[in-house]
Amino acid sequence: MLKQLNFIKIACLTLIVVSMLTSCWGYKYEPARDTVAIFGDGRYQICKHPDSNWETHYSLLDESVTNGGYGGDVQSYYDDGKAFAYIVCNNEYIVIDYKLNKVTEVKSLSELSETQQEIFNDTDKFTALVQSSPSPTPTTLATPSSN
Repeated sequence: MLKQLNFIKIACLTLIVVSMLTSCWGYKYEPARDTVAIFGDGRYQICKHPDSNWETHYSLLDESVTNGGYGGDVQSYYDDGKAFAYIVCNNEYIVIDYKLNKVTEVKSLSELSETQQEIFNDTDKFTALVQSSPSPTPTTLATPSSN
């Protein structure tokens, strides 16, 4: 009986500690099951979704706003792990300062600082997101496609 009581105490204590630790690691905005990338406190997320023809697309969402989103289909992204995420969409470039919650959307790289242009031009840093149709090619990942 004493062994069972000790086991129950240890199990309860372990459950409490694990619960406390996991709540400390959580995001302010929880990722959805279709989230492929999350930035900062989770406010900005890239999510995968099908269109009406079941073709895969990726969208940049702002979880703090109902139906909040940016750009078109996300083609690739890079997170510097400090404060900035760089997103290439089919029609624009997006820079997110997720520490200050500031989003910059531009149609041309020339509208960005030289440092930001250099980051977008270094395509090796970016993670490509493959659309089911058509798929982006490695030469077009850092250049928004024309429609």
